[in-house]
Amino acid sequence: MNSFISYTCKGKAGVGLISGGKTYILPYRDMRECIKAGFDTSRKKDINTGGIKLMPPLIPTKIIGLGWNYAKHKKELKCSDDKPIMFLKPSSAVIGPDDSIILPKASKHVEHEIELGIVIGKTGKNISADKANDYIAGYTIILDITARDLQWGARKKGDPWDVCKGFDTFAPIGPGIVPKKFVPDPGNLSLELKVNGKTKQRSNTSDMLMKPEEIVSYVSEYMTLELGDVIASGTPEGVGPIKDGDVIESTIEKIGYMRNYAIAE
Repeated sequence: MNSFISYTCKGKAGVGLISGGKTYILPYRDMRECIKAGFDTSRKKDINTGGIKLMPPLIPTKIIGLGWNYAKHKKELKCSDDKPIMFLKPSSAVIGPDDSIILPKASKHVEHEIELGIVIGKTGKNISADKANDYIAGYTIILDITARDLQWGARKKGDPWDVCKGFDTFAPIGPGIVPKKFVPDPGNLSLELKVNGKTKQRSNTSDMLMKPEEIVSYVSEYMTLELGDVIASGTPEGVGPIKDGDVIESTIEKIGYMRNYAIAE
């Protein structure tokens, strides 16, 4: 696996590469510069991993969430929409590996949703599905944490989902970005989420109603996609509550593993 990471070490931020069980420093100011350079690793240097803390691989320009992109999840939440619904999550919701998800006082029922994150590599609008792969830089794990009780209230009123999806810490992203060339079939990846060691969500991206290229094309009909955007491609069935003290572990084949913690506000 070749995973491009953002990290801090001794108070300094950097971009690195995890490959073959080793970690390397890369000479980029941030992940956007690394993506623009095509994930070039020709100037990588070995690093002592002691003291490194993984950060979110990037703070997205915007996060576009996709709801109802797995048939069984649509059924469990009693959704009858013909197409996946889109919503935005703010960059202030982003946290990284081993960071804590803060359960806000405003909600009594917060749930986990594991999703394949599509990282956009260049600006595009009205992108055709057959050209969409050209606009994808790579893939990551993203959790679309949701205040479900607030979402149910919003659905009944026809209100937008900004609040239920947009609390601080409601978008864990990581552990890194895997370039698309190392993920030849993103529409066939196993994914699993555990809470306190027990599997709650287990599925495969082959169950997505729209595949990554179709998702990019679909979203670009409505808004310009920019380098650094992340699309959360929808979650499979098995969503459920997280509570104070819970440990949430997320794994996607070829992408990696991420752990987060839930704490009450």
